Amino acid sequence: MKTNYVVLIIVLVGVIFLAGGVGATISRTMTTVACEACGMEIAKADPSTLRVVSSDGSEHWGCCPICAMVEGIYYNDSEVDGECFACGKSIGMTFSDGELAWLDFSGNSEFIRVILGGSCMKNKLTCSTGCSSAIQLSYDWAATAPQKTLQESTEMARTKLSSMTVAYRPTKIPALNYALIGIGIALISIAPITWKIMQKRSKKQLMQA
Repeated sequence: MKTNYVVLIIVLVGVIFLAGGVGATISRTMTTVACEACGMEIAKADPSTLRVVSSDGSEHWGCCPICAMVEGIYYNDSEVDGECFACGKSIGMTFSDGELAWLDFSGNSEFIRVILGGSCMKNKLTCSTGCSSAIQLSYDWAATAPQKTLQESTEMARTKLSSMTVAYRPTKIPALNYALIGIGIALISIAPITWKIMQKRSKKQLMQA
């Protein structure tokens, strides 16, 4: 009876490790993606993240407005979906033959700007002068950052495209996840061996008694 309990505990611990590792890995691959333009890993739900849908319906992701436009131009006919970093208002862009052809925005698109903070992490999309000002007042790095119209930003993206390799990049899985999965599989695998060894020892002890 004691043998069965020991083996059961080993199996249960193994299942916990395995489930934890697999669960964490699935969660990460579903919520985290890599920007296809620069490779930076981003959360899909981050307000700075933009989704790019190519003509075949496949989804791609950009970490900032410039990288998303690079992808939009690269995929020729595509839709880029983002939101204002300040207020969350939806901003959609349609690229046709690599050119910015249409805006899906319920407001005056003339005031949409891309704040260039000097890196992908600080490039922000805004929908109005008020939202741009709010970001400038909220972040030190944005106080003197230049602002570009969507057309100007598109031309910047076109220039950057020549020095970038746009491609799918798999999400990196932390080593801890692999360790949890490996330990779980190992524990489950040794459970039957442990049971046999303990059974032999139990029989031997009975015979000696």
